[in-house]
Amino acid sequence: MTTGHVRYKATVMFPVLGDPVQPDPVRADWPRQDRSKRLPPVTTDGSPWPTFSIVTPSLNQAAYIEDALASVANQGYPGLEHVVADGGSTDGTLEILQGASGVTWESEPDAGQADAVNKGFQKATGEILGWLNADDFYEPGAVHAAADFLARNPDVDVVYGDCLYLYQQTGREELRLVRSRQFDLDFLLNGGCYIHQPATFLRRIALADQRLDEKLRYAMDYDLWVRLARGGRRFAYLPTVLATFRITDASKSGAGLSGFWPEVRGVSRRYGGRFFSPMLQRHLKEGLAGRWPGAYASAKRVFTSLFRRPTPGAG
Repeated sequence: MTTGHVRYKATVMFPVLGDPVQPDPVRADWPRQDRSKRLPPVTTDGSPWPTFSIVTPSLNQAAYIEDALASVANQGYPGLEHVVADGGSTDGTLEILQGASGVTWESEPDAGQADAVNKGFQKATGEILGWLNADDFYEPGAVHAAADFLARNPDVDVVYGDCLYLYQQTGREELRLVRSRQFDLDFLLNGGCYIHQPATFLRRIALADQRLDEKLRYAMDYDLWVRLARGGRRFAYLPTVLATFRITDASKSGAGLSGFWPEVRGVSRRYGGRFFSPMLQRHLKEGLAGRWPGAYASAKRVFTSLFRRPTPGAG
């Protein structure tokens, strides 16, 4: 994952990751307009496509949920099931859901995002599951790409891909491509989570004895990936952009990382992550930069001047 310039405010803010990209003019109106190719009812060898379910947790996301719904409906995947677990929205979300065709939904109070996703997974019937938050959306053909990959690799339990990060904060809008990497459990534990939740699909059997930890507010996906991997489930990286992750001032990521890092750190340590890991070093650096940006910048300049390696052949 390539990390770009990091911007901070009073608290540690979500970093600006990846490489800037220009929206493709061919799909500028995606996901509201259908740009996916319709698939035949069966695969090339005559077997049926695996059944597929998408679960969306939602709470007062009327401003964005139509993009999520459209991105699922316009996948062109036969019999695609979309289950929305709403936590009792009061902002117009329910009116949008009432007008959405082909969506199974229920609105009731829940214990948070992890609880809503768990409920959705229980209701879903597909052999393959996806988890798409209400403010994110899939890229064209994402479900087909995941289903095709899993059909060709029956030993893989979880497939994940690359992700576009759409920054829509304080009047600015920027789209950046954040690539993932080949699966490495040690890096996942000690370097950080490189598995993008909206760009991840898993077989139902992988969740046979697993649920999201409802005590977690930020790192429930990271916790699940680590538990699945430690339990012997096989992960595979598909180097294809599968989803867009939206960061706004109102989203948990956009509001800052003050609560995020302690949970991630706790998950890492719980499952054997090293105390002095690269993850800890990065979090300390970002914390110092967020609280004392001027002092951190000065210290960094001094450190760099003292320990800069001489250029080969110089002098």
